[in-house]
Amino acid sequence: MALPAGYGALLSVDPLHYGEPLVTDAAGRITLPALIPGARYRISERGFEREFTVQSGDTTKLEDIQIPID
Repeated sequence: MALPAGYGALLSVDPLHYGEPLVTDAAGRITLPALIPGARYRISERGFEREFTVQSGDTTKLEDIQIPID
């Protein structure tokens, strides 16, 4: 599926920081170390979509997101 202009998968856009598949820690959290403060991000998977922004030095907590794995 082609992405609209201005969109891209983290793996494609920043392979240095996101070259491996994202894996949760023991508590089910994912750390995204190289997001740009103030930029808009979107999680989009299997019908689920959520946009968010981050601020420098802050931890952004999104509500629990459960994406089924095949």
